[in-house]
Amino acid sequence: MAHRRVRVGVVVALVAGLLGFAGPDAARAEPAPPRVSSVRPGLHDFPFTLGCCYYDFGEIGYTLREYFVSGTAKTYTTPVRTAPFTTRIVVALPKDPSRFNGTVLAEWENVTAQAPAQPGMVWMHHYMLPRGFGYMAVSAQAAGVNLMRIWDPIRYEKLAHPGDDFSFDIYSQSVAAIRTVSGGESTKQLIGYGQSQSAGRLNSYATGVQNDAKVLNGLIIQADGGNRKSFPNLTIPLIQLETEDAIVATAPDQRNPKDLYRLWEVVGTAHIGNEETQSPGTFTLPLALTIGTPIPWDLDRRFWEHSHYGEEGPGLGLTCVGGTEMPVRYVLDAALEAMRTWIAGGPAAAQPPRAKFDAFGAIQRDRFGNALGGLRLPPIDVPVATYSATTCDLLGSTTPLLPTQLLELYPTHESYVAKMQGATDRAVRQGIMVQADADQLMRKVRRSTIPIWRPSTQFGLFEGGI
Repeated sequence: MAHRRVRVGVVVALVAGLLGFAGPDAARAEPAPPRVSSVRPGLHDFPFTLGCCYYDFGEIGYTLREYFVSGTAKTYTTPVRTAPFTTRIVVALPKDPSRFNGTVLAEWENVTAQAPAQPGMVWMHHYMLPRGFGYMAVSAQAAGVNLMRIWDPIRYEKLAHPGDDFSFDIYSQSVAAIRTVSGGESTKQLIGYGQSQSAGRLNSYATGVQNDAKVLNGLIIQADGGNRKSFPNLTIPLIQLETEDAIVATAPDQRNPKDLYRLWEVVGTAHIGNEETQSPGTFTLPLALTIGTPIPWDLDRRFWEHSHYGEEGPGLGLTCVGGTEMPVRYVLDAALEAMRTWIAGGPAAAQPPRAKFDAFGAIQRDRFGNALGGLRLPPIDVPVATYSATTCDLLGSTTPLLPTQLLELYPTHESYVAKMQGATDRAVRQGIMVQADADQLMRKVRRSTIPIWRPSTQFGLFEGGI
């Protein structure tokens, strides 16, 4: 029996090495707690960000601060290695501590462009900030750190990254540092988030790191490619949210804990889409990276209030400049609120139906070309356009239905509004929209002129006055 145990132990060690994770033994060399320090100005007196911080946080009652986090990180490889590191976090918290709801969204920055980007905050900031959420952007990977050192070698002189094998532990230690920044016990819930490239990293984190680190309370991973749906050793709630471009027929692992895992396949949405590419932050990016001038909060709010979902008729959505106008942010807000409730001991997040596939694994479509099944926002159940997720690569496109089709579906504007109201109320009951977003969508519906198009400014920044 002793020889058998030795052989089994050798096999387990070899398998762990092949997978790239060292398993429980990695936890035995615990590093000292990380050090948190302030960042001094350099060539710029504001942090480098791509998405999270282009608006005036002070106007909404928040502080925005940048910190260095320094310590010793370990790898989850065999053999385990350690190395010193210094990275940065950007933290947004309410000025008034009594407004802080105790939940922090910890975004693993996306470095696809070899720069630290925060797409999650682009989509969710208008839900999070008025409701007292905390936010932190974590520069977990070397590419983002290296770019910041080039952008401002004085401000970021202290940054040092030992390589992406260490990124998982750097993320864990950086997220844990929020308690130093936010006042310790006031932070009750830490939700990890990543989109696309960084979602792929968090997919690996969920399966190979979280059970050792024990830092997060929940995870939302968005558009990680759709193929890796195996989380048999999951110990915290996880919502795997796939935009339509990332939906594949592969079934989730049957070993996934049914009380902890949810798959949200959001049909009609693209990897990036209209509201990210056309947001005020995108157009003011050159200013944000040179002089750091924030956009007034109210101007930013007006964009999101008046952005389109296909109801305006032919526009930039027909081109690769515009992309799909299906608002994925509504689902992200719902996922965030569902996760906050779930990890606080409330009801678990909803499990919407899966997308429908044909015998070849392709998504089935209705007569307008929209996907069938899946998580369905009101504009796809009560359509005014065809929402393509795969044209124009990651951007998708929006092709308005013809006037004859609109009149067939909705003889009057009132009939359209009534159908959208029904679909929106249903989405709220299903837990795939929050009431605030449902109210905003219905304001857009009432302003529309369906069943006819209403040509308007593409971005809606000045609709309804300033």
